[in-house]
Amino acid sequence: MKNLIIVIALIFSIISGCTKSTSTGTSGNSQTWCLWIGADKDTYVWLEYPDSQWGKQGYLAVAYLGDHKRSFVHFVLPNLPDGTEILEAYMELYHGGQNEDGYTDDLDILVQRASGSWSPETLTWNNQPPFSRATEFTIHLRSRAWCGSEEIKHIVTQMFEDPENDYGFIIDFFSASITVGIEKGFHANNFDRTASDMKNAPRLLVKVELPSGKTINDITMPPLASDNDLGFPPGTEILMLRYNNGAEWPENWNVVAAE
Repeated sequence: MKNLIIVIALIFSIISGCTKSTSTGTSGNSQTWCLWIGADKDTYVWLEYPDSQWGKQGYLAVAYLGDHKRSFVHFVLPNLPDGTEILEAYMELYHGGQNEDGYTDDLDILVQRASGSWSPETLTWNNQPPFSRATEFTIHLRSRAWCGSEEIKHIVTQMFEDPENDYGFIIDFFSASITVGIEKGFHANNFDRTASDMKNAPRLLVKVELPSGKTINDITMPPLASDNDLGFPPGTEILMLRYNNGAEWPENWNVVAAE
């Protein structure tokens, strides 16, 4: 009996110590929902310091010529009811600077899906997953604003269909026509985020159509992985998903595609 009590207490301590993901938003009667999914981990790697980790710096970076940095971002995807259709999807990063490297911000940042697992606690330039120049989509840079991708519904659909092989994204920059050093920074998920406000952390914007009879209560969030770098104490409930009912992106979300 004593051993059983010890086991139960241990299980309770493990469960209560987990960091929990939560959601919030505006409900309604439409089967169409707009989802704002926050990143659970991100970091960058730096060629000049190939064995160092940068997961808690508060910012992400891409740099090219004279130096080389690339960033990694991962999102915890919500569990969607069977039969849900993804209508639109975009990835956005917040660029807080303006020509901070002395060069124009009118650039396209290159993005591809990561090919293997990584952790912000251990990722370095030397141990990063294999990388290629096979860009899957771009994010157009803007000054002091959200920067949005082209429509990536097909990529996000694959992520939902095969979450076991979803390792997030690699963000990089390369241009054969540019001969000066480029470095641009973005807000990371631990820049100024709070447990109840994702603020300008990297985000995945997904518009879905739920099957008949399903509601927002049928969209659930899985537990956060232990290597998330949000920096909150165990047991904290952290907002990872915002939602809004209807086919239009909420104006106060400032979605680039809706401008």
